[in-house]
Amino acid sequence: MAAIGEPDDMVLEGVLRKFFRERNIKPAEDVYPYLMWRIERSVRVARDVVARLDEVANAEEREITRTLARQILESDARTLDLFE
Repeated sequence: MAAIGEPDDMVLEGVLRKFFRERNIKPAEDVYPYLMWRIERSVRVARDVVARLDEVANAEEREITRTLARQILESDARTLDLFE
């Protein structure tokens, strides 16, 4: 039996790029390192963050930038704090 650990930087960046590409999104290049340092290192969380960014960017007719990523992560963190 083999244990599967958290994705390393190269894998996590590849996963993020894949999820953005599947949604036909080309975020600013500085979004990748920003997210990689701030999200939980899992494929599930990467998928959820990309989906959330896509939803908000579409609703507000905005590009996906580091600023938007920061706003989403801060907003989600405040929401989670309500349930602790």
